[in-house]
Amino acid sequence: MDTTEIRQAKSREEWHAALSLWSDVFQKERAFFKDRIEWDPNTNWRHTWIAKVNGHLAAAVHLFPFFLNYDGAALKCGGIGNVAARPEYRGRHLVRTLLNRQSKWMMEHDFDLSMLYTGIPAFYEKEDWHVLHVKEQVLEASRIPEESKGNRLYSIRSLKEHDRNEIALLYDRYNQSLVGPTIRSAAYWNGQFKWLNNRTGGGFAAFCNRRLVAYLRWEAFDHETLGLQECCYLPGHEAALPALVQRVKEACPRGKFMSAQMPESHALRQWFERWGAHHQDNTRTMWKVIRLPKLCRKLEPIFSKHLTGGERLLVRVGSEAILFYREKGQVVTALPSDSITFQPSIERDETDFIHDLLLGMDGEKQPYTSLFQKNAFVCWKTDRF
Repeated sequence: MDTTEIRQAKSREEWHAALSLWSDVFQKERAFFKDRIEWDPNTNWRHTWIAKVNGHLAAAVHLFPFFLNYDGAALKCGGIGNVAARPEYRGRHLVRTLLNRQSKWMMEHDFDLSMLYTGIPAFYEKEDWHVLHVKEQVLEASRIPEESKGNRLYSIRSLKEHDRNEIALLYDRYNQSLVGPTIRSAAYWNGQFKWLNNRTGGGFAAFCNRRLVAYLRWEAFDHETLGLQECCYLPGHEAALPALVQRVKEACPRGKFMSAQMPESHALRQWFERWGAHHQDNTRTMWKVIRLPKLCRKLEPIFSKHLTGGERLLVRVGSEAILFYREKGQVVTALPSDSITFQPSIERDETDFIHDLLLGMDGEKQPYTSLFQKNAFVCWKTDRF
């Protein structure tokens, strides 16, 4: 009878064995995984969970802790990455057991949400992650007009290491009212510039009177598609973006398409529309609420800005229920007691609630809609794991 161990890595030696496993399974250099973990100050080798069968490493999954911005609030999130099992050990539910252990660990350590990137959503749905449906714009590079690079107000050049502090300030300013961006420390920025060196791409900055006013970071996924992964700019300098896109096109002339996933209010979306981009569904990100009651309590200041009526609202999400009401002018959330009084009652399944929370709502489900107003949402792909 086989003996199976499921636990966190106990030593760097076990972590190095996990690096070898990921390298073998995903057919990438060990540095691709090693650098992403070692240069991220929010994580380390101890966040690797492993499965051993008869003493042999059979599967490994890494957890990337980070904080995401939610309209000024910081939500603690656990990113699931490097999910792999050796072929000879598949079919034993090792990965599912690892994911289950990580979910319990996140609950014990006060995480609010978890997210992952995948092309096989049905596998993760069994462990209660849910697809977030977002729209991505795809543009034929040949449709970008040549005159778009001719704006003399701006000088364009490649991003350099010494631009990091200016970029960080611009990033914070642009993202402060959005939902989804990673909150980046100076140490995180330092590491990100290093681990992205292992990917095929780069970035360009736009300057006006020697002042950084916009930047665009990109990555080449294959010979045909370029992903515009992150773009921030100062108000009034939207006209710098076409010139940045042109420089990306020149840097990778074989790219036939450009893809971009930006907030609805982002000026680049408007330029893409003007140039004839089409929309396609992106279902590669999945999310999971770890602690619904504590998550709602953390967002009470946000809810207080949105919910203005005096209703006592009961919201059921799956098997959980949260009561929303006003007290001394502020929205308070609580678990309903055995005896409760409420006016409207709303039922949402977990997938719908993830959508409401991150993207916000249009519609007539007042006052619930007012709690989850339409958000400017984005998860910059430069942070992915």
